[in-house]
Amino acid sequence: MTDAALAVRFLGKTALMQSVRPDNTDPIPLRQSPHSVGTIMLRFVGLLIAATAVMVLIWSR
Repeated sequence: MTDAALAVRFLGKTALMQSVRPDNTDPIPLRQSPHSVGTIMLRFVGLLIAATAVMVLIWSR
């Protein structure tokens, strides 16, 4: 058995598989996050303050 062809046994049948390698060995670029962590935290804190203010106004009636 060689590196180019591997024998795989499945239910008594043997299938030969060939190793496939890409032509380009550059790493796959990662997708950039649309929002930074600071923007997400600012939105979270803003919504938390707004929700707290609304609940205080409802409770004080």
